[in-house]
Amino acid sequence: MQRCSKVLLPAAVLMLLAFIPAEAAAQAEVSPFIGYLIGSDINPDTAVLPISRSFDSSLTWGVRGGYFFEDAPNVGIEGIFSQSPLTGFSIGTTSLDARATYADLNIVVQSTGPSARFYGTVGMGLTRFRMGAS
Repeated sequence: MQRCSKVLLPAAVLMLLAFIPAEAAAQAEVSPFIGYLIGSDINPDTAVLPISRSFDSSLTWGVRGGYFFEDAPNVGIEGIFSQSPLTGFSIGTTSLDARATYADLNIVVQSTGPSARFYGTVGMGLTRFRMGAS
């Protein structure tokens, strides 16, 4: 139970801090992130596909950034890049290593209203999956 409180208490404090209002005046921002994929067994209907699939737990990581131009403060760009390695991915008796990569880039246009800012984005992205026998 102590281990659980060591994780839950800091997580609860961080969640509460996220709701404290603050004025954002930065022109640029960069936000790295890290997460954890929980491994699992994926067992489809064995009458249709008689093989089991599973993957191990692993980390996922990436970075997100944005920039609003000084000459046109209501126009900016934003993007994200992330990778998720999937180790121990197996289909039946075949074991594979896999990696999922995601990236996107958007142009952002926002209104200049003081109390609420409406915005729109236009962009493009890429999702790539690579697999190989291990």
